[in-house]
Amino acid sequence: KFGLHFNKFIFLHWILFSYIIKNKKTTIYFSISDFKAFATKSDDISISTQEIELFLEYVLISKEDFKAKYVDIRKDKNTGEFISYERMTYLDRYLPRISYWHPLIKIKDKMMLVSYTSLLQFMKFDRLYSFIYHNNHIKDFKSKIHGHCVSDYIRNYAKNIVSKAKIYGDEEYYIGKDKVQAPDVIIEFDTYVLIIEAKSKPFDLVKALTDFDNYDFKKIETDRDKSVKNISRYLKHQNAFDGKKIYRFVCYFFEHPVMLSDMDDIYDLERIMITDVISIENLLSIKSKNHDVILEDFLESRKKHDTSALSHFCKSKYGNELDDNHDEFDDFIKSFCD
Repeated sequence: KFGLHFNKFIFLHWILFSYIIKNKKTTIYFSISDFKAFATKSDDISISTQEIELFLEYVLISKEDFKAKYVDIRKDKNTGEFISYERMTYLDRYLPRISYWHPLIKIKDKMMLVSYTSLLQFMKFDRLYSFIYHNNHIKDFKSKIHGHCVSDYIRNYAKNIVSKAKIYGDEEYYIGKDKVQAPDVIIEFDTYVLIIEAKSKPFDLVKALTDFDNYDFKKIETDRDKSVKNISRYLKHQNAFDGKKIYRFVCYFFEHPVMLSDMDDIYDLERIMITDVISIENLLSIKSKNHDVILEDFLESRKKHDTSALSHFCKSKYGNELDDNHDEFDDFIKSFCD
């Protein structure tokens, strides 16, 4: 797509980040030619001038294109009118920021940094991930590659942060002669069990927002019903976890808790909770209370018409504990800035 080997494409991201952070100047303007010279000096990998040019075509954006992209996701595709203030304030903070995908604007022979926050977000590769996720040329990516990666990530995260629990899932078992799959992630404690079905994105956020009245959200209902069926089958035929409280989840690799929580209601929450990876991370990171106590408090709050998503609930009640948890990316960023 971009004319670059994937390894070099990723490596150039880090070269760009290093160039800006190590610049030691309080400025938002950086010389394109200086960056090219900096990039070709790497001892770790050989990069040609042409490859740098191809990378810059991907990274840099003109002021005109930046403005056009900003306007595009804030207009209703059916009416051509800007989305109402009420809807925008409800959802806008979760929209893909244009600057998070395009942190550098090309102005003549310089690149202007929109903000350092935008640069850090860009380095989380969400734009690249989105391109891969929506690329129809990658066969079965969503169902056979992405879904397994999400469940593997949750299991590994749980193993690294949770003690005194059995962590497993996605094993094959038989019902008669029929071979079936166990739920993706099972985190079994002495008195309760978390059973998680991992899913990819429930919908395209930008398309959903700009065509909200006509957008089909039935994928969430389908995912929920399939997950309930798979978990129920496992409990019936493989392990009922007698005497233990069971909490069921549909977990999306999708950080948009407000819209996800708005898709369910309290009756479905009792049956299965619709949530995202960030929420599961936050829940598992809390040490001061057992997770079943936290989840019971969460369910009670929803009965009282508190519309907070699980991630927001955890942050509001246990923010100090969560603030103390830094992921590897944050630690890596700090090493550059020291």
